[in-house]
Amino acid sequence: MIVVIGWFTLRKINKPVMANLLGKLNTFIFAIAGFLSVIKIDNVIFTFVIICAYIMTLASGISYGLIGARLLFNKPMQKTLYWIGIAILTAIVIYFSLNFTWI
Repeated sequence: MIVVIGWFTLRKINKPVMANLLGKLNTFIFAIAGFLSVIKIDNVIFTFVIICAYIMTLASGISYGLIGARLLFNKPMQKTLYWIGIAILTAIVIYFSLNFTWI
């Protein structure tokens, strides 16, 4: 979703939206989680990092969503439809990620 919203924003304002602190922190926490997974750390620390990663994903997603809404839309109804679309896409991603199984 970040790529799609970023593309529309780039088209509208002719410059890319730079990463913000929440996005960078989110990436850092995911890197830590990935490292802990690779070295097979599966304890309370790993669980804590995963929970932090989920929280940071939500926080950075809302942050980028607010930036997209501010830059892309002027009318309240457009912003409402934008947030409804974001919520639907998020629900679809969560549904498929919770129901994904390897064949």
